[in-house]
Amino acid sequence: MKKPFTNFIKLNSKFVVVIMLLTAFSTSSVGAETLVTDEELATDTVDQSGDIGSTDTLEFTLEARWGFVQGNSEDDKTEKDYSGYIKTNNTAVAKIRLNNTALFENNDSIQSKENPVSWSSTIFGHWDGVSVNVRAKADANITVKIPRGDITKTAREWYRLTEKEILKIGGDQMLVVKSHPKKRRRHAVFIWWGRTKNITGEDLNSCEDHTYSSCPLQCGRICLQSCNEDSTICTADCEGAGSCFRPNTDGVNFSGTLKTDSDINIKLKKTMRFEDNDEIVSHDRNQISWTSQITTGRDGLYTLMLPHSNVALNSNFSVNFTNIFEDDNWFKRFTLADVKNGVRETIKVNDVDYVLVIGYKTIANKLVRSKRSGEHFLIKNNIRHSADDTDILTANGYAEEEAEVIDDDELESYELGDDLSYPDGTVVEAGNKTYVISNGVKRLLANNRAKDGIPWARQITKQLKLGKLEAITSGPAVESEDEITDNTLVKVDGDSAVWRIRGGKRQVFNHVRIFNLHRLDIAKVKTITPEKLQKFTWSPPVEFPDGSLVKIPTDPKVYLLKNGIRHWIETEGDLKGLGHKFSDIVDMSPTEIVNYPAGDPVISDEVTVVTEF
Repeated sequence: MKKPFTNFIKLNSKFVVVIMLLTAFSTSSVGAETLVTDEELATDTVDQSGDIGSTDTLEFTLEARWGFVQGNSEDDKTEKDYSGYIKTNNTAVAKIRLNNTALFENNDSIQSKENPVSWSSTIFGHWDGVSVNVRAKADANITVKIPRGDITKTAREWYRLTEKEILKIGGDQMLVVKSHPKKRRRHAVFIWWGRTKNITGEDLNSCEDHTYSSCPLQCGRICLQSCNEDSTICTADCEGAGSCFRPNTDGVNFSGTLKTDSDINIKLKKTMRFEDNDEIVSHDRNQISWTSQITTGRDGLYTLMLPHSNVALNSNFSVNFTNIFEDDNWFKRFTLADVKNGVRETIKVNDVDYVLVIGYKTIANKLVRSKRSGEHFLIKNNIRHSADDTDILTANGYAEEEAEVIDDDELESYELGDDLSYPDGTVVEAGNKTYVISNGVKRLLANNRAKDGIPWARQITKQLKLGKLEAITSGPAVESEDEITDNTLVKVDGDSAVWRIRGGKRQVFNHVRIFNLHRLDIAKVKTITPEKLQKFTWSPPVEFPDGSLVKIPTDPKVYLLKNGIRHWIETEGDLKGLGHKFSDIVDMSPTEIVNYPAGDPVISDEVTVVTEF
């Protein structure tokens, strides 16, 4: 298996070249007529405006926000109960699962994460929200409900929805729901198995013998399951008195089969980290079989799963490691909904933990470019936003040259969102009217006093053609210089702290590096009075954004942050294969990093592409 870089950062000026062996692939084991063809791949598009049959299965993301969604309320701070749910009338024809929450705090909570997704939410001058994944038959009813009303549509209607659905509650309060359809049925699924940490012979040579209790952390401590705390004798996976670890060089047989139900086809794209003793044995439309010997690392597959248009909601696929135990196999079934949130199974062999991980590639807040068309997209919260307007791209702090080129099959497996627009705080003009972008909508600056409330309105203004302006949704006008629109950056005179006003709450930026990672413009910070700042409810500090690369100064390990979890990037090759650079890495204090629980390591399919199919 591939060599980890123990001194990761110290090696940044000395790249190590790893020669990878091509996996042998026996064409005799795969009949061309049994494989998914490129012509079939081209027919998996779901037409939003075309005919959608009642038995068709649709997939989309629903984003719901409730409360003062289009603006903060500085006057109405009374508590309002917005507890609610997103549910179906029949779980046999629709599956709903939570993706994430927005602006939830101590007084808010998720009551149920799936079927239904339900929440407890208290609003006092701000808004909260959730994002859910829906897989449903076209005629299934999906309801979004809050105490003051609800919106019910069929899955077909939600799927075809191109504008925000708005339910006005009274005053400035509302329920707003947006749908992001999955335009192609394909799922780009990554599957890997083995250890969560690579351990090699070179690691062994760098570690002296120790009792378990004094074994250095960097040595891996893989005797954890087989050594007593004070023992000097290690058994099972370890051999040799007093050693921190001595891997079993015979390895574990992870040969196996991935098999789908008949209404889900499968296409193998790549093998990952396969070496000379690993190979694909057979592959057809519903099954892939392989041989894999795991000693200290891991192997994997990059596949496309292609459900039929009328796929059953309970259709699944299975993973079977046929010879992993001396007299038994390991077998388990999974659904496509499981893949959406990620699967992690621990498999104990000879008292040593191995894992099976299934999910999508880890892309967070990243600019990507289609390998085939060259189009640019921003991937955010597993939704792709077209980003081919250079002016808008620059305004959001991105440059075309930083885009990662990704496989089109993978790109098209993400739900389709709105085109990338100007960031909040941008002042735009068309004709003789001036607007500020707030919460993704344009708000007319109704008079000169309103313009005076935005210090940069006179200097940093985008001139737009009328058609481009009309493409941006309209929100309520700004009438006063005292109004602070959502996502405004503010500070108090004489204090260096910068705050973000969002959803009626104030969040401080603890470090300039967090401010910069959010790609914000220091020129767009408004100075307000301390009294004005205190009108906004305190909220926890702004966090490092998803996709950040972080490390602590005393540890060479580099982590990718996603959904509040830190994922170790083990090698230089993985770092580069994921489209990152050493200059992207920022320092985080030890007290900060512990707030992010450790997840599974991130591996790149590009670093170990041994065979493409």
